[in-house]
Amino acid sequence: MALSEAEGEGEGLRNQQHTSTMQGGGSPPGMAREGPTRSQIVMQAFAHNGITFLFPSRGPPPSLAQDDRTTGMTGASLIPRPSPLGPHILPPVFATVPPPPQRLLVFARLPELGQVKSRLAATIGDEAALAVYEAMLDDLLAGIGPSTSEMEIEFLWSPTPSASGAALRRAFAHHAVAMQTGAGLGDRLSMAFSERFFFHRTEKIIAIGADDPTLSRAMIEQAFALLDSCEYVIGPATDGGYYLLGCRALSFDPTVFQGIEWGTSTVFATTMRRIADLGRTVARLPERYDIDVPADLERYLAEGHSGELTRVLRERT
Repeated sequence: MALSEAEGEGEGLRNQQHTSTMQGGGSPPGMAREGPTRSQIVMQAFAHNGITFLFPSRGPPPSLAQDDRTTGMTGASLIPRPSPLGPHILPPVFATVPPPPQRLLVFARLPELGQVKSRLAATIGDEAALAVYEAMLDDLLAGIGPSTSEMEIEFLWSPTPSASGAALRRAFAHHAVAMQTGAGLGDRLSMAFSERFFFHRTEKIIAIGADDPTLSRAMIEQAFALLDSCEYVIGPATDGGYYLLGCRALSFDPTVFQGIEWGTSTVFATTMRRIADLGRTVARLPERYDIDVPADLERYLAEGHSGELTRVLRERT
């Protein structure tokens, strides 16, 4: 909608520009003037309010010699400026900012009691599981860092009735957010990739979850760099799934996410077969583990990590 509105405003300026060339020169040869054109009337209204227009230094293109009532002209942009006759009433014109070529999608849940880390909660309780999940999110946010002009970070949250702007901001800080759409995880991944490739003009996308709080910005940047030489990149998890998956825009195929038995030990192997069946090249990252069960928490503490999760776990012991 924003682009359409901006284009509409630009067309209005172009029509005004054309009219400014006609005011002193009359009608083109062979055309009968039947009174002022619509653009001339608009220009007169602008002049009454103190608005003047300037052509760029190169001057108007030859196509502006035609009457704008009979031609769809696309002349040079006009630059509005205040006139001594009155205040500037047009909104400022801003330069178009290109979208970042890379996008990191973080699939996560909003922190809600009884709705996160269910396998952990079965042993340590809902409140402790929620505290662990919130700490994991905090560490992940710190590890992956901020968005830049080259990489946009976007959190995709699982639908929940308790979602609100304030809740999303508390959970995901200043990052862009969007709701996951689709019947299952495969559909949600496919929709997320396709929308951003085709509508956001993203060149590379990487998706991760929130189950590994030790993922760092350096690891993410390495994965994006691998997409310069390979069409897909994937990071296998010790439980048979994967903690990271990415691809280039021209290599994306939704079948990579179809027919997967999500939550089983076959996810990684099946995904690799899908990529191979497509004839795509793939880079495989080192294996890592998710934090899903109490044994994972014990392993995490034994490795000597620092951060919010370590603080929470030490308070429990």
